Amino acid sequence: MVLHTELTESSFAAIAQEFSLGPISPHYIDGGARNTSYLLSGPRNSFVATVLEKQSYASAKEYGAFLHEMASCGISTPPPIKTRTGRWAYLVENKPVIVTPFVQGANSGPLSDAKLFELGALLATVHRSQVSCEVPPTLRIGPSDLSWLERVGDDPFPRWALQQHARTVGVANEGGMRSLIHGDPFRDNIVVTRDDSLVLLDWEDAALDRPVFDLAQSALAHCGGADTGFDRIERLLAGYNSDHRVEIVSLDEALRVATYTGLVVAYRRYRRHLEGLATAEPHIEMQNLTEALTHRFS
Repeated sequence: MVLHTELTESSFAAIAQEFSLGPISPHYIDGGARNTSYLLSGPRNSFVATVLEKQSYASAKEYGAFLHEMASCGISTPPPIKTRTGRWAYLVENKPVIVTPFVQGANSGPLSDAKLFELGALLATVHRSQVSCEVPPTLRIGPSDLSWLERVGDDPFPRWALQQHARTVGVANEGGMRSLIHGDPFRDNIVVTRDDSLVLLDWEDAALDRPVFDLAQSALAHCGGADTGFDRIERLLAGYNSDHRVEIVSLDEALRVATYTGLVVAYRRYRRHLEGLATAEPHIEMQNLTEALTHRFS
């Protein structure tokens, strides 16, 4: 991935002072598609400083307050650290920065069946929480996206995306109960900690939307490709449906919605690929998986 903002030594010193971190040693964290993150290693504790590349200072403060509210409500996510003046963000080189504790653990490799059950239960906790969120649904292909796809030309992917959208757009327009959703529960946003618990990271795609969208994303993320198997998706749903305070989601419903959310993910990956933010072609695998699910419901 591309390094968006290369902070200077003086900027790191300012961050350490403003967030009262003590002595730190910064290291760039590779992998962020939208933001720039650094591990700030200290003698006793470590932290993550995230440069929010596309947010204003005002929206970054709101995002920090949102993270704080979630952590306070018992959702497993790192709570942000306040500045010396009691704010959730700090301007560094004209860009907002938030700081959270570093979560030690692993966020690569497939989740075990037991962890899939835990992920389902964790998402149920998110969906039934009382955390306020007024962000409209983001997992959609909008008119501007369709216009862009039509302009791209003869590339096979835009043609497929337009056809897939025509087949599945009804999913996007369905009504139903809305709640807070994570919006991007893929493997790089889930950490299995040293004490074997799950922690959710990166809430920038959080929105007020249908809970099944999180489960459809999770089915694509953790039960597709080499991990393909409806039994694994059923473990995820078993964990979710074990919480009787949320509406039951069936396997068919999760997979049907995945035929649309898979399109959204593939489209976003394709755009990042063209923008040079992905060195390979990560959209191809998601396209193939989405196509396979679509045939199941055709």
